[in-house]
Amino acid sequence: MKLDNANKIFLSISIANIIMLLSGCVDKYWPESEFKYDRMIVVEGMITNTPGPYTVYLSVSAGLDKPEFIPLSGYSVIISDDQGNMELLTQIEPGVYMTSADGIQGVIGRSYKLGIFSYDDNNIYESAYELLRKPVEIEDVYSDIEFHTDSDYEYNLSGYQFYVDTKTAEQDTNYLLWQMDYTYQYEANYLARYVYDNYQMETMHPSDSLLTCWKTGKRKEIITNKTENLSEPTLKKIPLCYITTETKELSIRYSLLVKQHTISYEAYRFWNQLEEFKEDTYWLYAKQPYPIKGNLECTSDGDEIILGYFMVAGVDEKRVFVDRPLGVDWHYKTDCGFYTGEYMTYKLHLLHDSWPVYLTKYWNGFNYITALPQEQYCVDCRQSGGELTPPEFWIE
Repeated sequence: MKLDNANKIFLSISIANIIMLLSGCVDKYWPESEFKYDRMIVVEGMITNTPGPYTVYLSVSAGLDKPEFIPLSGYSVIISDDQGNMELLTQIEPGVYMTSADGIQGVIGRSYKLGIFSYDDNNIYESAYELLRKPVEIEDVYSDIEFHTDSDYEYNLSGYQFYVDTKTAEQDTNYLLWQMDYTYQYEANYLARYVYDNYQMETMHPSDSLLTCWKTGKRKEIITNKTENLSEPTLKKIPLCYITTETKELSIRYSLLVKQHTISYEAYRFWNQLEEFKEDTYWLYAKQPYPIKGNLECTSDGDEIILGYFMVAGVDEKRVFVDRPLGVDWHYKTDCGFYTGEYMTYKLHLLHDSWPVYLTKYWNGFNYITALPQEQYCVDCRQSGGELTPPEFWIE
C-alpha cells in the first residue's frame, strides 16, 4: 500500500498505526527453552529483485548442543521501501511470516527495511535501509570429477566439485553471496513386491511404484566473495560445493540451482563472520558464543540484542544438471537385513501402528526383507525424504 509522505515517517509510527487498526487479542508463542533467561530473538529474511512472496523467520537462539528453530509467533512484521510502499506480512505457521503473491515486490534501485513489533512488551525492532543493487550475472556453473583426501576415511573421496564464474560487473567493487538448492533422483534398494495391511499380504502392482524418488533441499554452505581491488570485476572458478559418492545424491541424476546475491558490504561482513558456524545445519538459530551484529536493532530498548539479518539483494540464478559420474567408487549402503518368513509374520502382526508395511521377497522364496519401520527406506524411497513425482523443472 502507499501512504502519503510515508517515506518521511519513522517506521515505528507506521507500525503502531497498523497495530491500532488490525490488532486483536494476540498471544506471543514462547516455547520452552533451556536458555529461558538469556535467549535472544533471531531474524532471517530477504527481499530481492525476483518475484515474491518473501519470507521472514522469527525465532529465539538455542543451545549449541541442540541447535534448532524455536519459532516466535504473535508479532507484527512489515517490509517497507523508501518510496512509501509497505506490507504487513501474514504468519503462515509459527515463526514464519510471508508477503502475499501480489504484494510488495523488490525493485532494483530502491531501498528496503524490515520492521517488527512485539505485542507482548511493545518493543520495536528495525533494520537499516539497504539498497537493492543490480545483480552481477552468472556466466557459468559447472562441475569436475575430483578426488579428495580426508583423514577420516581409509580411501579417497570422489565426486563432483561445483564451480561458478561471474560475468564482468558494471561496478568495480561488488559483494557476493551464493546460496544453493539441490534436487536429486535416486532409488530404493529393492522393489516393493508386497504390502502388508489390515492383517493381509497383497502383491504390489506395479512393484516399482515406490522405487524412484526426487529429493529437494537447501545446501548449508556459506560462500562469499568480492570483486574489490581486481584488475577486472569478474570472478572465475569459485568453489561452491563438493558432492561425494558417500550417499545416493549422485547415483542417478543431480541438479543444483545456484543463486548469486549481490549484497551490501554490511551483509557481506555479516555472512563472513557467520562462516565459522556453517558446519551446523541450524547455525543461525544456535546460541552463539558471542553476538554477531546484523542490521537490526531494538529501537525501543537499546540494551536488547537481536541476532540475524534482513538481506536486500539483487539475484541472478542458474540451474545445472549432472548425470551419474563414471570412473568413481561408490560407498553408500545398498543392502538391508533379512528375516525369516515365520519371524516376519509375527512381527507384522505387532506393527499395526505402522501399516501399511512394504516388503520384497528374497530370491530363495522363503525370506522377506525390510518389514521393520526403521528399514522401510529399503523398499520405499519416500522414507529417505523424497517425492514420487519429479519437480516441474526436472529434465531427463
